[in-house]
Amino acid sequence: HAELEATLAANKTITGHFSLPDTGRALVAYTAAGIRCDHESVRMEDALAKMRLGMYAQFREGSAWHDLKETARSITEHRIDTRLATLVSDDTHPHTLIEQGH
Repeated sequence: HAELEATLAANKTITGHFSLPDTGRALVAYTAAGIRCDHESVRMEDALAKMRLGMYAQFREGSAWHDLKETARSITEHRIDTRLATLVSDDTHPHTLIEQGH
């Protein structure tokens, strides 16, 4: 807890790994702890719930994860503020960057 408090006191963003397929109480508790962004959304519902709670939903696409098509539906199918949606590459291998770019 002290680490989270120090991060918040320094006006820094706490990032996390909320990989549970729970968009209810567990996610609310997670965001209540001050965690503001997460790159573990694999379903449209995950990204949508996080953004509705004021959390940055990071849409990832990389060598190991291909979630962008699914998570982008949270924007294309719902009226949601896109300022809370970010693109990230996760687990991108060097050969992927060389062959396909970033």
